[in-house]
Amino acid sequence: MNDTAYNNGFLNQLKYLHSEDDKYTLDNLCKNCNLSRSQLHRKVKDEIGISVSIYIRKILLNKVIELLRDTDSNISEISYLSGFASPQCLSKN
Repeated sequence: MNDTAYNNGFLNQLKYLHSEDDKYTLDNLCKNCNLSRSQLHRKVKDEIGISVSIYIRKILLNKVIELLRDTDSNISEISYLSGFASPQCLSKN
């Protein structure tokens, strides 16, 4: 597997981290990529220039935008559907 294919798979797994499967964790990602947490954080920073937490926050906020645009759900429902623990957590972001 070349580096580009590996990196694309790696970034896809990172996106999957906060998609439909709420049981997929950062630890699962580390295990699947054969990386420690610190190696994962370094790799993400090297690949996309931002930290794992900022990247995940961007994924969640993009999901919020999508749900606001495409559904009639209220903000509380959207906060939970997009992966935030509560509407308060969404408002802090």
